[in-house]
Amino acid sequence: MRVLCVFNKYPWPVNSGDAVRNAAIVSYLQRNGVETHVAALPQGTGAPAPAPAGVTATTVGRPVGDYLGATTSRARTVVAGRPYQLAVGGQPEVRRALAELWGAHDFDAVLVASTYSFGAVPEAALPRTVLDTHNVEHLRLGHVFEQGGRAMRLVGPRVIERARRYEAECVERAGVSIACSEVDGRALRELAPGADVRVVPNGVWIDAPLDDVEAAADAPLLFLASLDYSANIDALQFFLEEIVPALPADLPVAVAGSNARPQALELLEAAGSRVTFLGEVDDPAVTRRSALALVVPLRQGSGTRLKIIEAWAEGVPVISTAKGSEGLAGTHGQHLLEAETPADFAAAATRLREEPGLRRSLVRAGRALAEEQYSWQSLGAELRRAVDDVAGRGPGR
Repeated sequence: MRVLCVFNKYPWPVNSGDAVRNAAIVSYLQRNGVETHVAALPQGTGAPAPAPAGVTATTVGRPVGDYLGATTSRARTVVAGRPYQLAVGGQPEVRRALAELWGAHDFDAVLVASTYSFGAVPEAALPRTVLDTHNVEHLRLGHVFEQGGRAMRLVGPRVIERARRYEAECVERAGVSIACSEVDGRALRELAPGADVRVVPNGVWIDAPLDDVEAAADAPLLFLASLDYSANIDALQFFLEEIVPALPADLPVAVAGSNARPQALELLEAAGSRVTFLGEVDDPAVTRRSALALVVPLRQGSGTRLKIIEAWAEGVPVISTAKGSEGLAGTHGQHLLEAETPADFAAAATRLREEPGLRRSLVRAGRALAEEQYSWQSLGAELRRAVDDVAGRGPGR
């Protein structure tokens, strides 16, 4: 079988949640004998990193931020009524590149990540396309506009409604659509009744046993996220401006993240020496394992947080808002500690420092949950069924 994977961002190096999922999917397909081609927007202006052995990869167009952040794109969304997602999928250069790939190869199926890239998929390929939604995008945009200023709230309803209609069209036209959680799956089925919507949660590869992980006396509370994503920047602001001042003064605090936008850098500068900014780290797993806990103070967004699953798999305790752990099977007090207010986060961090038995219990239960429900060794079967079910549908090239 030959599959074309279309991504909003080239997934190597793996430096964000969407890259983790996309790279894992490519790895699963390759491990299971699928000839895999990747077409993706570049991460930046430099040469792309090498793809894994056996994977054919090419970059198309420009970085996704160039399209979404362009003044003309925003104007077309607000004034001309174009769905926001078509700022990427509607680009002629991206559409041409995918049309050329589709015409040059006899692909059995196409797997496209998110509605942003869906618009660039050739018409003839749609019956054999698996749409991996990542988020329920119109709901995510709703949270973004709610948190914005007066101008954003004024234009928000129109932008969100166009995004909702377009998202419904994508889910209806795809051969199969995939959600990352049952919560998102229900939302997509309500959005597009009759569409074939399935759930393939976020996951991780678990190939090694878990070493005993005890926190060092000076282990920091860690915030780790891609700092070019609006939901993460909002979470960073909540963390630095409200949660950190409530923490014990002697508790170290660290922030790590890639592609920091100016707004994120301004927040970090304002936090001063109280917070250590690590920037983009070479190995996020090593950084997580050195932490007292991973904090996930999200207040908006959709999908599920891979960083929580990764922490569970690596033996790292998690303190998260309910929104941060939405869609995951974890239970408060057993697999993670939930916190909503700055005082809640401070109390949870203090408990982890003072109760080593609690930390060990969370680590063991989190790892067991990751192995049982979130390993690609088990999740991949549903993904493969979706690809097999659309393979060869329609006229082909």
